[in-house]
Amino acid sequence: MLLQLPMELQVCVIRHLEAKDLVALSMVNVHCRRLATEESVWTRLALKDYGVKLCSSDEFSSRLFYQSVLHAYRGAIGVWQRQNLKHYGGIIKVSATSEYLLFEELIRPPVISETFKRLPFLRISRKRTDATAVIENLSKIAVSTKVKIVLPGDYNPTLSVILADIEDCALNPEMIGEYTGLMGQEVQYHDHLLWFLQTYQSRALYTFKQLSTSWTDHGLPLKSGIFVGNYGPHGTEIISLDVAETIQGSVGRKVTGDPNVPFGEITFRLTEDECLDIPLESQETSDTLEEFLNEPRYITYQDGLSLDFQVPFDIFERETIQFKKCKGRWNCECQIAQHGFLSPEFIPGNFILFSEDYFGVIFLELRSISLYRRVTQEL
Repeated sequence: MLLQLPMELQVCVIRHLEAKDLVALSMVNVHCRRLATEESVWTRLALKDYGVKLCSSDEFSSRLFYQSVLHAYRGAIGVWQRQNLKHYGGIIKVSATSEYLLFEELIRPPVISETFKRLPFLRISRKRTDATAVIENLSKIAVSTKVKIVLPGDYNPTLSVILADIEDCALNPEMIGEYTGLMGQEVQYHDHLLWFLQTYQSRALYTFKQLSTSWTDHGLPLKSGIFVGNYGPHGTEIISLDVAETIQGSVGRKVTGDPNVPFGEITFRLTEDECLDIPLESQETSDTLEEFLNEPRYITYQDGLSLDFQVPFDIFERETIQFKKCKGRWNCECQIAQHGFLSPEFIPGNFILFSEDYFGVIFLELRSISLYRRVTQEL
């Protein structure tokens, strides 16, 4: 029936087939193979499956690129959290473009108002003249010509990149400065250096687990997401705010970390559902705030709630906070530890919701407040 239609209509029909069906069709006979290898069919499939607009040419085949790159490495596409960079962790994003699959390292910004710095890591492409997909290493410190990518599977959710012939290169102030400068001048130099040395020493093997960027909306004032926050001498860090079915039990967990509280650990957790109603006079100092929290007063949360807010004068602002009103605030606990994540403990804290995209956390014992900004859409 299909073969009785004009050629143009045959192509229109098979454009609605999935990739596995096109492969099966190509095995029927010579004519079906010609149909199944029609470039426009694979161009449409790439747009439908991966949102990528391809353009076939004498040098580029949509079919070969779809089969050898997009489909073959589909398990790598997404946002990933590095697992084998001690204390610090890291983030990479793997995304498809019209010519290649790009692996990028996302370096946390020096201040929360700025966006991620993006460092090209790997690039996978295929042209018509290539016998198979070509993997290019774009890293400046992980120099290697032998790159192996181990994709996640049913029993192993880890994405791994192995650089088999990693080259040693002389460390010099220029190289160190180029990478540590990405973290900004606010970070202490020894933290710069520790982060760089860990990165340099771990450059032969990269292991990642997928980072969730979609969550269930429970209809609460807090919304889950990925945020960047300021952690004083450690600079900015990336956290995942995971909102439970109730406000109590919601947690902030570090996606990137530091030698005190490393990645993967909880940085704060909310401990009550009730919204605090703190008058301005109880926000003048940390002592008056603690006195209020010993005998708290609550208010029923509702949409449109607006509460007075000020930073107690003896609380250090890790990043200047301009907000004078908040949508709500709740008791929480904040995790602190000694270097090396020794003697971890939770101390009293206060979670302040300024908007859907901004919140603050007061670490009462540390006499400091961190501001966080939503960056989910920037990943």
